[in-house]
Amino acid sequence: MSMEQTYYINPEKLIKVVNRMDNLKFAGLEVSDGSHIVIDIELEGIDPEAKVAGYTFVKRKQFIAAEVLEKAKIRFSRTSADIVEANLLRLTIYPPKNIVFGIE
Repeated sequence: MSMEQTYYINPEKLIKVVNRMDNLKFAGLEVSDGSHIVIDIELEGIDPEAKVAGYTFVKRKQFIAAEVLEKAKIRFSRTSADIVEANLLRLTIYPPKNIVFGIE
């Protein structure tokens, strides 16, 4: 039997980290069964019709993901960053082996 450790995420800290970043706004956090967490981040002030802004957002998504993870000090083994709407970035973060995510 493997001993699983729980790594707790502090939502307030996460919200502060995201909201302090340029043009970004925290839009949601979901911790399912602990196997991953989903963080939604909104890009503020862009016209959804503006292709250039959308393109810039797509190009910046990995950078945004890295910065959020680093500043919030979230331990992870891998993460995916997907643009789910013109101005919404969804980060799906998977914990390291033998670790589950929880909410503080």
